[in-house]
Parts: sequence; structure tokens; C-alpha cells
Amino acid sequence: MASRIEEAIENIKNGVVEGFEDFYLLTYQDTYMDIHSTSSDEVYIWEIVKRVYKDVWNHADKIPSAALTREWMRTVIEKVSIEYNPRKPITEFKDFDGMVHHSRLEEKAETVLISIEDELGFLNPEIEDEMGPLEKLVIGEEEASTSQGEKKKGDRRAMIALLAGTVLVTAASIAIIKLFPNQSSTASINTTLATVATSGGKSETKVDPQQPVFGWNQYTQGWRYRKPEGHFVTDNWLDDKGQLYYFDDTGYMVTGEKQIGEQIFTFSDRGALERINRDYSLEINDTDLGRQLEQYGLTDQKNHIIDESIVKNGEWNYFLMQEGNNQYPDLMRLKEGENRLELISDQVRGYVIVGDNVWYCKDDKMLYFVSSNEATIQGTEAAQTTPETTAAAAAGAVDTALVREENNQYILKDASGNPESGSTKQIGTRIYNLDAGKITTVSRIPTRVGNMQVMKSNVKMDNNIYTLDGKKYLTQGQWITDMCVANNDLYYATVVRFDAAKIPISQIYKVDLTNKKKTKLTGQFKGKVDTMYYYPENASVMVEYSDADGNENYGKLAAYSIGEGTLSSINDDTQRAAKGSPANSKVKMIISEGNLLYCYLQDATKSQTLVLDINQKSPMPMVGD
Repeated sequence: MASRIEEAIENIKNGVVEGFEDFYLLTYQDTYMDIHSTSSDEVYIWEIVKRVYKDVWNHADKIPSAALTREWMRTVIEKVSIEYNPRKPITEFKDFDGMVHHSRLEEKAETVLISIEDELGFLNPEIEDEMGPLEKLVIGEEEASTSQGEKKKGDRRAMIALLAGTVLVTAASIAIIKLFPNQSSTASINTTLATVATSGGKSETKVDPQQPVFGWNQYTQGWRYRKPEGHFVTDNWLDDKGQLYYFDDTGYMVTGEKQIGEQIFTFSDRGALERINRDYSLEINDTDLGRQLEQYGLTDQKNHIIDESIVKNGEWNYFLMQEGNNQYPDLMRLKEGENRLELISDQVRGYVIVGDNVWYCKDDKMLYFVSSNEATIQGTEAAQTTPETTAAAAAGAVDTALVREENNQYILKDASGNPESGSTKQIGTRIYNLDAGKITTVSRIPTRVGNMQVMKSNVKMDNNIYTLDGKKYLTQGQWITDMCVANNDLYYATVVRFDAAKIPISQIYKVDLTNKKKTKLTGQFKGKVDTMYYYPENASVMVEYSDADGNENYGKLAAYSIGEGTLSSINDDTQRAAKGSPANSKVKMIISEGNLLYCYLQDATKSQTLVLDINQKSPMPMVGD
């Protein structure tokens, strides 16, 4: 084995791509296990693997002899991990007995190798997957089957399988792979049988390893999409770069209208899903969801479920529910075994769940909701000046949304690192409004109390909360300025009085939605609460408030800790000073990660990014009970 590594090292130093491929295939398991010894986060592990081998290629002259390779690779891992996240360096390694052999690891290794070579510019531009489906050249069936780029991928797949000992090949084919890595040796490998999960069970497609390239491929019959594992998407959905596509039972992309189940989906000429329509008759049959709602005393909700709209996904039951005289129903979900009913959005024409994304049609637009039951924030602890925050679903999630700071703006990116293409994206109960991926503002989904949607008035000095039909639900103080729902409580802020200098004096309350009991949570404090958001990841209601010193254009951030029952003002003097201390500016919360709060500092002319620490706080001064 040492001689093969030495040969690979020599080839890398001479700039031979095949040497790099051999080196990767001979060492990636050790690299994987070294990183795995410090972290179980697969996304993080493979990101470091990718960065390590890119660094190896860029510093090939520093590769030592085979005997010293493992220790040298560990120094590269340490270096790369520090560059990636200085706060979580990999500096210690544990040795494992034996190697890891399983097909998923090998498949992922192949995909990562292709990604590395793509980023290093090794792949033929003709097979890169940068363009949309209708911007590519037509690839004939015969031409596609002999793609040189795919021959190289087939060789990699064969080599990975060979090194792992999972595929039996002849001695002759082994020699071919070893001595001529750029020639196709995949003919000796049996055609594989790939399975694709679909809504109706399993779909099987036989795939020749020399078939078309990974990603979009066009034929005379239409477009197909080949997954990294080798199979085409068939009778299933594809979420690609912020657009949703559907492929029929022949594996070709659908355009126009198609009925799937009880819903009619409309796709553009380019294949992207544009609208969903359906019948809105009420469910008349007894269902498990209906029985669960009835058990929790939610009989009215049970009687307003839309027929054939229930979808179980993990611990949640999703369904459409008719609300009053609205033209379209609400999209709801109920957690199994809990009296926990949540509104995702109102006025929804239809929806479909793909992976961990809930796509729904509203106002003739396709939106999607990341189905994290707590909008959990995961990912790296990014430096304050360059946050890289992952808003992801709970354990096992597929979809991730990255928030990155670029040029004093927060950019929302998809899992591929591309700016989100839509105008909005929902994470938890928050809706991120976007302009070419830039987060412009954050809004909240409609506030719901049981089966009722409630709202505050936009009229100044209105001290009521109303139901959707205009009836008063709650009256408090002189002016209810904002509200939000956390767990089973409605939190709201009200201006209770004005002092002699006409500065508003506010107070925060909550109403238990189970027993309607009202509780005063804070004393009276100076300022008007502009916005309230529930952040379960901090177990806090985040409060944007202003006018505490007679300047309604100066706003700060506060946090009400649900566990501690305290209201604290977040210290921001140092961070504001670094931004020029604009006098007429407000702090607007964007997203949080751990104790870090990523915000905008906004004035009349511009926005600047601002990073605060939720632990750097002071008790909110109280001026009365």
C-alpha cells in the first residue's frame, strides 16, 4: 500500500490529477475518522474533508513521505479547522481500531471527490451543473452514454468500491483501474439497481454506470435529473436551487398541469412548480388526527379539516383547516401526543412536503417552511464579524439555510451556498423577506389563539387585540403595541401610561391559552415595544423597543427570559460605537446562534450589521409596578 501512496504523492507533486484522486481514495477514511473523533456532525466532517484535500492539492510540494503522511494530514486538518472556525479547532485526535466500511460512506466520499475536483477546476466544463435545465445543450442518448466526464466518475466509483472491498471485480479489471485510471473500467461492473423513495412506495430504475452526467440531462423526450448515486429521479419531487420540480414515472420532468392525489399542480415551461389547486370540501370520515383533536377538546378544529389534506411527517400531522369565511384554508400542524396546534400560514391553496420542507401555495406564489419543530439553530460558532449560522430542522433534517454576512448585509443561502431565489422563507414562526437573497426585514406568521387568528390594530392608541372577524379578544392599558405566541401562552406588550415628559411607559403580560388566566410579567419600564419574537433556541421572547429616552427613532433590543421571568436590555454601546453611534437608529433582530444575536442597525438611510451577545445584558430599569 505504501508504494501506491508514494506513487500518488509523486503524481500530485507533478500536477497529475489522477495522482490526486488516488491519494484521496487511499487516505480519505483516515481523514474522515480523525475528524469524526472530535465531531459527529456529518455536514461539518465532510466540509472539513473537502477543505483538507483542496489544501493538499494547493500545497502538494509540502507532502512528506508515505510513512509521515498520516501525521502531516492531521496538521492540515488542524490548520483547516482553525481557518473554518477559530473557536472550534481540531487539535487532538483519537486512534480507532479498524476502518469504516459502509456503502453510504463510500457514496458520500465519491460525491465529495467530485465536488472537490469541480471546485479545483478539474472537471470538463461541459459536465458542470451550473445552468438551469433549459439553458443546457441537448445531449443525445448515444452521446450522453459515452460522456468522458462520466467515465471518470465511473472510475472513481469503481476505485472506491474496490478499496473498500465491497465490489467483486476481475484481476484484469483491477489492473486496468490501477495502471490506467483515466480509462473506463466500468464495463466490468454489473449494472446497479437503484431505489428511489416516492409517495407511493419504491420506484426502481436500472442504471448503467456509463449513463449521463450527474445533474440535469436533456433528451429529445425532455429533461431528466441524475442523482449522485447513479439513479434518475423517477415519480418523485426534486428541490433544486430554490425551485421544486416533479418527474413522472418515466423519469422525465413534468410541465403544465398534473394531478397528484387530490391536488392539481401547475408547472412552468421550465418545469418549476408555480401553483397548487384542490377541492376544499370538509373531511367527513373519522381520522386519527380528528380523534386526537377531539381528545384535546378541539372538536371545532376537527370539524373543519379539509378532505384528504392530512399528511404525517415525523412527529407532526399537517393538514388544511377552513377558517371562518376565508377563501382558502389555513395550513396547520399538530404534534403527536401533545396538545400543540400550530399555524404555518393562512390562505393556503395547497401544499406538499418534500424532505423537511413544507411547500405551500399562497397568493399565487410558492413558499416553503423549514419544518423545524423549534426552529433550532445549529452549526458553527461563527466569528462575530462573519456569521455563518445554520437554521436547520431538528436532528435528521435535510434542508438547511445559511445566513452569511456580506458587505454589511445578511444573505440567506440554501444548502448549496447559493442565495435563496424566493421573496420569502419561513423558519419557525418567522418569515424572512428577501431581495436577491438579502434579508431585508423579518416578519411573523399570523398570531393564533387556538382556532382563532388574532391581530392588533395598526391604529395608534388602540388598546385591543382583535379576532379575524373584528371582535375584541382582549383589552389592556392604553395601547397594545405587539404580541407573540410562545408555547401555550400569548405574550403582549401594552403602553399603560405616559410620564410627564410624554415618554411611553410599557408593561408585558401573558395569557395562558388553556385557562385564559392573565399574568403580569414585568414592572413598568420606559419605552414602547415595537416588535416581539419568540426565540425557542434562547428560551426567550426577544423585544425590540424604542422611545425610552424621548427619541422614538432610537431603538434597542431586550430579552424576556421565560425560564427566569426577567426582562433585560441587551448592551450595545460598544458595538454601536464601532458603527459610528448613529443617534437615530434602531436594532432589528435577524437571527440567533447560541448566545450571539445577529441584527441590523438601521437608520433612515442605511442598514449595518450588528452582532450582540444575549449574555451581555443589564436588568431593565423599572419605574413602577
